[in-house]
Amino acid sequence: MKIDPQAISPDADILVGVPCYRDGAMVARCLDSLPARDVQLLIVDNGSDPDVKPVLEGRGIVLRNEVNQYVNPAWNQMMQWFLENRRFDLLVLANSDLVLEAGWAEALRNFRALSQTQLIYGTIEHGQQPSMGAFFAMTRPVVEAVWPIPDDLLIYGGDDFIFEMSKRLGFAVGTASQVSMTHEVSGTIRKSPEVWEIGARDTQRWHRHVLPNIVPARVREVKARG
Repeated sequence: MKIDPQAISPDADILVGVPCYRDGAMVARCLDSLPARDVQLLIVDNGSDPDVKPVLEGRGIVLRNEVNQYVNPAWNQMMQWFLENRRFDLLVLANSDLVLEAGWAEALRNFRALSQTQLIYGTIEHGQQPSMGAFFAMTRPVVEAVWPIPDDLLIYGGDDFIFEMSKRLGFAVGTASQVSMTHEVSGTIRKSPEVWEIGARDTQRWHRHVLPNIVPARVREVKARG
């Protein structure tokens, strides 16, 4: 993939991945809130609508899928890119339906410097709840352990897989309370009825197959390779 040199932040230690699909105005609000010192933005244009594509121009590195590959495969693309580019300390996965408050990146770095936490949440609406699947940061060991999210899951369950794997492998999990944001809950999914049936199937797959079968097998695999 050819990358525009102007899209590269050479000293970045945080890579922020955002899958973008629907609602250009919402995507623009999210992307406007992300730029910060030494942060590299990695966007997956996930077969996005025509009103989204212009919003992505000049924002960072853009990986383009001709059709919607769905959110979990997009996260897999981001994790693979992170693993192949070893200069970053943290990978943040952020939904396009959130808006971060100013100072988020420095607050995340400060938390990381004072903590052994390897899976880090922010907070929504000034600490009312952890950001969980909307926004979370992972260290390289976490990404190495959880990538890839199983092909069984396309829309839902990817965050559950990452969190469950991290818990079973003993990675420290914590919340950086100063990393605050607002979140339009299911801002993309609610506007995308064509994926609702897929999401329902994902929920069944997670409970009936991935959680009881794939997760334990992957944990054994990760532990075996040390």
